[in-house]
Amino acid sequence: MKSGVVLSGCGAEDGTAIGEAILTFLALERAGAEIICVSLDKDQYEVFNHHTRKSAELEQKRNQLIESARILNRPVKSIETISEDEFDLLVIPGGNGVLKNLSTFVDEEDQFRVNNGLQKLLAGCFIKKKPLGAI
Repeated sequence: MKSGVVLSGCGAEDGTAIGEAILTFLALERAGAEIICVSLDKDQYEVFNHHTRKSAELEQKRNQLIESARILNRPVKSIETISEDEFDLLVIPGGNGVLKNLSTFVDEEDQFRVNNGLQKLLAGCFIKKKPLGAI
């Protein structure tokens, strides 16, 4: 069984919550799943300093794909190039990066949209009746 795991960077305030990601990976591996990590290959909405609990300097940028690879220390595939045919189920661990990086929720709360690549991936899974999980 192959499991896609959508990551949105590294860190609960500006990416994927690391604890949620690690526990997701652990549960999937214990169930015998091969994990395929996916993320957007673009800069995060913001960079958050988890030590000072403040948003970092505006000129600081971090790529979601690169930051996501830090969680499991392995390559991460781009959402824009992966197909739902490459895995059997899809899980999205939580963290503020889901709102900030995978959607327009922060800027358009009332009428927000999910990233087009992620929307296409989710729709493909739904059409093919693949299990979807969100934490």
